[in-house]
Amino acid sequence: MIDVIIPAFNAHETVERALLSILNQTIKDKVKVYLIDDFSNKPYDDIISFFNGKLDITLIRLDENKGPGNARNVGLDKSSNPFIIFLDADDEIYNSFTFEHLVNSTNDYDFVFGGIYEENKDGKYNYYMEHEGCLHGKLYKRSIIDKYNIRFTDTSYSEDNYFNQLYISLIDDGHYISEPAYIYNYSSKSLTKDKEEKINYFYNYNMSLLIKKCEDLKVKDKKIINIILSALCYNYKEYIVSSCKKKYFINNPKEMIISYFNKYKNKISDSKIKEILFLYPFDNLEDISFKEYLNLLM
Repeated sequence: MIDVIIPAFNAHETVERALLSILNQTIKDKVKVYLIDDFSNKPYDDIISFFNGKLDITLIRLDENKGPGNARNVGLDKSSNPFIIFLDADDEIYNSFTFEHLVNSTNDYDFVFGGIYEENKDGKYNYYMEHEGCLHGKLYKRSIIDKYNIRFTDTSYSEDNYFNQLYISLIDDGHYISEPAYIYNYSSKSLTKDKEEKINYFYNYNMSLLIKKCEDLKVKDKKIINIILSALCYNYKEYIVSSCKKKYFINNPKEMIISYFNKYKNKISDSKIKEILFLYPFDNLEDISFKEYLNLLM
């Protein structure tokens, strides 16, 4: 029923915990795990052997390290169950009923998700009902993924954002199950703990690919406008919180996103901007207004 795809690169210290969170599921007998070894320094055989006879695990070792997006694509190509869940090797499924509760809601919706507990570097957790840019705590339908050939991009950053937002853009309905589904554990080794300019570059690169793909698939203009404005909100926030107000955060989105903004701006009302800003609150960070930031981009 469910394929769980786990990309793993040198995740020997954490992947057992991730697998145990699957083993504890009430419907574990309906789950097949694909552990994609992204050319780690040593094998996972000893860890996998512990789960023999307890959990259906297929281990696929890649002969080159190409990042989590490529590893997840391999998992998509090798798996076949009607539902898909992505789990990072250092994270956990929230509790034993998570898979069951997600699946029970799929009859009426194309997209089902639960909340996320995200650990910070101080060991404290913040709770999010939903995060549109990540894969965490979400149940996807293979029929939709296959229909539109949805795959991850070949970058090591924001490839999950591309995949998730593309999927959401192609469906009409989603459902929050009103409970947590995922525990995002803090890791100092995480790829996202990298230089802010690099992360921002790949975010905008993937968002521009996303907008182009949506146009190719004839996604409704209002959904494309939402993507453009959310991308600009992200860049706006990065500019505001950047300690030295680097021009990078103006020049980079200008190269990739601003042409799309100009293309659709006549269809963007002030009420739409207010609606997006409501979803992306900036608290007291507004040294300049969002509209002023858009003027800087142009």
